[in-house]
Amino acid sequence: LLHVPAGAVRLVQLERLHLGANQLTMLPEAIVQLKHLQQIGLGRNRFSAFPEILCHLPNLQELLLFDNLLRELPPSVGRLTALRRLQLQRNQLQGLPATICHLKALCELELHGNALRTLPPSLCQLSPALSLHGAVKGALTRLTLHNNDPLESELAAAPSAAAVLGILQQRYAQWAQSPNAALPELPALPHADFVLDSAAPGGEGAGHGRG
Repeated sequence: LLHVPAGAVRLVQLERLHLGANQLTMLPEAIVQLKHLQQIGLGRNRFSAFPEILCHLPNLQELLLFDNLLRELPPSVGRLTALRRLQLQRNQLQGLPATICHLKALCELELHGNALRTLPPSLCQLSPALSLHGAVKGALTRLTLHNNDPLESELAAAPSAAAVLGILQQRYAQWAQSPNAALPELPALPHADFVLDSAAPGGEGAGHGRG
């Protein structure tokens, strides 16, 4: 497929849409009609720019964009506040926007096989938060970073989830202590399973070629 079938965007009650392994480079604006969409699979296509039209889908929980040609994410990605799973592995990303910290529901963030040089300190805010009933929510439990050769040595050598977020938390605190910024309340670090080496288990979405 070179284009999304017109009939697909007329299914306004659609919750899952899988368009992987095609030649797509963009999405139609009419996709904003799919207000109930929770999962969209766009892996193994030809996207060189992040399809920002997706940021208008308030219920989107899973976004699979692995094996594309993305070089950057726009700040508007922070509007996807219901997102729980974001697969961006094997693209050409060199960095992440600071607004990534707005994805408070995010549990899985897969970034391996890119060209990341560093990570935004704001990423440290994606840690567990307690609800009024004592339940943990918004806990980032999976972050894959292996095969990002330019990644600065301090982050690349970190052995665990807490170590990565610990480095970023220190940087965030240093930034917050600047004369022009109020010191924010820093979150506690999560007890999470981060994957930093190429031999790590797990991978890509249910039935969509994990690895």
